[in-house]
Amino acid sequence: YLRCNVTSITALSDERDKKNIKELKSGLKLIEKIQPIYFTWNMRDGGKIDKDDIGFTAQNLKNAQIESNIHVPGLVCDVDPNKLEASYCKLLPHIVKCIKELNEQNNVFSSDIKHLTEENKKLTKQNELFSSDIKQLTKQNEIFSSDIKQLTEQNKNILKELNEQNKIFSDEIKQLIEQ
Repeated sequence: YLRCNVTSITALSDERDKKNIKELKSGLKLIEKIQPIYFTWNMRDGGKIDKDDIGFTAQNLKNAQIESNIHVPGLVCDVDPNKLEASYCKLLPHIVKCIKELNEQNNVFSSDIKHLTEENKKLTKQNELFSSDIKQLTKQNEIFSSDIKQLTEQNKNILKELNEQNKIFSDEIKQLIEQ
């Protein structure tokens, strides 16, 4: 353990002391491969036994770099293959990159949601207009159906009358021919 009476430990970070500065590749690609864990210490040298903790395994951090094809210098120290070490603070730049990537995605999703909400409002208005049109057409259809029934009934009556007149004329013609 390193115990200090400060809230943070500073590290040299002056841009003037750095060269070949490049933006990190995807932070999300690496972070997705890392598995945070809850565990109980069982150190082989007896240093910590039965103490609960949270963190990562050096093996997982090493594999995450391989699987994501993103190398994080100094994240895993494997000088002693029997006692792998990890420097969690090396993840901080990737976590910041990950947050930025997720924020960009969130902005795109927010924009998409806004657009879809506006489109939904337009479609809802169109649907309301169509519903109103359908109600009007249904009423007109009911009126036309009623008119058709009336006309059909009138047509039946006219046909009946015509058939009766035709029979009368037929009978008259028969009488005229017989005379």
